[in-house]
Amino acid sequence: MWLKKIISVILGFIFMMIIFPFFIQSFIYQNKKLPASHSFAFDQPFKVLNIVSTNRKDSLSAILFESAKKTSNGIIVYFHGNSDNLDRWGKEAQSLAKYGYDILVFDYPGYGKSTGKPSEISFIKSAETIMEWVEEKYALENIIIYGRSLGSAIATYICQGKEYKSVILETSFYDMPSLVDRRFFPLSAFVRWKKNIFPVYKYIQKIKIPILIIQGDKDRITPYKECIKLKQYLDMKDKFVTIEKGKHKNLNTFTLYQETLDSWMNFKK
Repeated sequence: MWLKKIISVILGFIFMMIIFPFFIQSFIYQNKKLPASHSFAFDQPFKVLNIVSTNRKDSLSAILFESAKKTSNGIIVYFHGNSDNLDRWGKEAQSLAKYGYDILVFDYPGYGKSTGKPSEISFIKSAETIMEWVEEKYALENIIIYGRSLGSAIATYICQGKEYKSVILETSFYDMPSLVDRRFFPLSAFVRWKKNIFPVYKYIQKIKIPILIIQGDKDRITPYKECIKLKQYLDMKDKFVTIEKGKHKNLNTFTLYQETLDSWMNFKK
């Protein structure tokens, strides 16, 4: 009887060691693909771009919303979250059009019409490819980086040591292991973290430009307790804004969110 129970526990442990890492992968990368023939539809005029990575292996599907102003203020590069594709994120990004900047949003490898497979390395490589394209066309001081959820990790990585205008992080987090542990402990103990994947806290310490972090205190996806830990790395030029009762997907419905962005962008209605 006891031997059977011990064997069952051991087999269950082995099963979790094998299965849980795959579950974590699906938690981190919730990509939705689109057929190559798919047509996008947005409220703002836009251009469809296909940006080829430097290693010539992956092509990145991107949308460019050009400013309605005669001369744009620069460009906002929008790094989206871990789910869906440009069908959703194009709609989210175009809401920034009122600030007079061009807006570029793209799909990571394996998302939408972008080729390749999602991973920490492929995300970073794709971001580097996008920024090479951007920096060829815009002055560094006219580039604003916007990172949403998982995109905040890519945004902070890209901004290390750069002289962009500023970086905005919405629904950010400390690092992925801490986030997974908070959501799935003790099951997360079955994952062997070989390194701190998506370590926002490390990247943010090497950013010289102004940082704006906006976080809801009722966020269950990237919990407030994980994001608030980033505040210790901010200085006088930076700003951390808490949206009371704000959740993961609704911060832009709050007046404080709109007022914060307007002030950060020095926007006058």
